[in-house]
Amino acid sequence: MRIRLATTFTLAALLLAGLGGCREEGPAEKFGRKVDEATERASGAMERAKDHASDAMDRAAERAKDKLDGS
Repeated sequence: MRIRLATTFTLAALLLAGLGGCREEGPAEKFGRKVDEATERASGAMERAKDHASDAMDRAAERAKDKLDGS
């Protein structure tokens, strides 16, 4: 029983000590955050490009339909 209690307290102390050291971002965390931000920006740009292309295709299809209906 004592060994189990001591082990539990030791693990809890190690976990708390480990959490206390996570205050600052290291180089890997900063790089990861920048990659995430760049990915978000690229995703937004791709979504806007897709919407623009879809709108352009719809307009072109409508013009083609109008030309075919007019002949």
